[in-house]
Amino acid sequence: MEVPALAAWLERLPDLCVFKRLTGYPCAGCGMTRAFVSILSGDLYAAWHYNALSIPLFLALSIGAVWSLADHLRRRDSLRRFTLSLSRHKVWLYTTLCVLVALNWVWNIAKGI
Repeated sequence: MEVPALAAWLERLPDLCVFKRLTGYPCAGCGMTRAFVSILSGDLYAAWHYNALSIPLFLALSIGAVWSLADHLRRRDSLRRFTLSLSRHKVWLYTTLCVLVALNWVWNIAKGI
């Protein structure tokens, strides 16, 4: 199945989010699957609309996967060392991530996803 055909098929699916079914409001991650499909089909505007955090998350996951594979092939552990070096800044990092997720959640609610 082509990616655009997959995106059209996903649009017809019912909401699968348990949080949204229980509360009527989207969760912070609502729209992420549709956003990733949009990214894969090259439609970054749609991805941004579905979930604003999808593009940076997709980039981080892609970079992490390639970096991990390169480390494995070269028998190194540079990704692990890098993530450990971030632990010095973990309060700042976690606070920033929590604020971004909260803002994204408010935006998802405002958009009525």
